[in-house]
Amino acid sequence: MMDSIQLFGQLTLWLLTLMVFTILWKESPLYRFAEHTYVALAVGHTLNMGLDSLGRNIGSPLAAGKYLLVIPVILGLLMYARLYRKYDWLSRFPISLLVGVAMGVAVTGAVYGQLLAQLESTMRIVAKPTLDGVNSILILIFVVSGLIYFTFSREHTGPLNIPSKIGRYVLLAAFGASFAGSIATRLGVFLSVIKMLVEFPLKILGVIP
Repeated sequence: MMDSIQLFGQLTLWLLTLMVFTILWKESPLYRFAEHTYVALAVGHTLNMGLDSLGRNIGSPLAAGKYLLVIPVILGLLMYARLYRKYDWLSRFPISLLVGVAMGVAVTGAVYGQLLAQLESTMRIVAKPTLDGVNSILILIFVVSGLIYFTFSREHTGPLNIPSKIGRYVLLAAFGASFAGSIATRLGVFLSVIKMLVEFPLKILGVIP
């Protein structure tokens, strides 16, 4: 049996889920209430996590004597200068620094994760008569064919005809598998929600444990 707190939480979740599903008929006050509740909870949770992170990463180190952390605090406060037209130019400094750092981190991660690591995996051919060896050769063929398909500097005739067609079919298969996986994931989430909606009243009535 669930205690009172668990029961209240499950009941709230069940009612809000039903309110969201009213959008299938039309946008109703129940749907808007559930939507606004979700947004309010998300904002409140994010604000709470931000304040907690600020206290742990800024407040405690400052109390321990790490005064250099005053610099990010000042930069963060300068971002609020955009609220005042007279001083909005001050917000350009922290925003430009934030965008620059984010761009550097993103480019570094993309180059390694999406380029170098994939190139290394593609060129690592297992020279053995095993399933791994066959897979490594197929991956190399598919990657090269896909690159040839995206080569637009020459017409796909002659020696480029067959590899470009293989690349096209490989891309179609990859997009289809990705789409099917996405649909399967969302369908699984939907079925779990339906299961919760059906099981909760049955548990309350004692039909199922």
